[in-house]
Amino acid sequence: MVWFVLGAPIIAIPIFIRFGLYRSIIRYIGFKELWDIFQATTLYALLWSVFGLLIAVEGIPRSVILINWLLAIVAIGGSRMIARWLLSGADNRKKSIKNTNVIIYGAGEAGRQLAIALKQSTDYKPVALLIITLNFLVNLFMELMLLQEMI
Repeated sequence: MVWFVLGAPIIAIPIFIRFGLYRSIIRYIGFKELWDIFQATTLYALLWSVFGLLIAVEGIPRSVILINWLLAIVAIGGSRMIARWLLSGADNRKKSIKNTNVIIYGAGEAGRQLAIALKQSTDYKPVALLIITLNFLVNLFMELMLLQEMI
């Protein structure tokens, strides 16, 4: 039974490496990384439980599978969120009174990443993402043409 519990990292470490949990920069962790943590810990818990059920380990109740999964999510995800909070300078953000409001123009994936990075800054505060699409320009042009005809 002891080898089953101590052997859990042998299952977990390759899965976490494959999901890139050891590559992510904690300061910029977001919902995508939390989703990766959820997926990796779920896969780990499933493989660990299937392995345990196949070899029929005596003395371990089935509820340990759920407890192991929940503790893994809380330990991995929670520790990273606490580290992000500590590294991002949450106290400095509260002390900073003057922030420059910023509007991000052309917000695709790069705009989203820029907004996340600016939220970490104590100097800038993103307030809007401005996206101008082709449909918007066509509608604006048509309204200007109708307005010109009315004049």
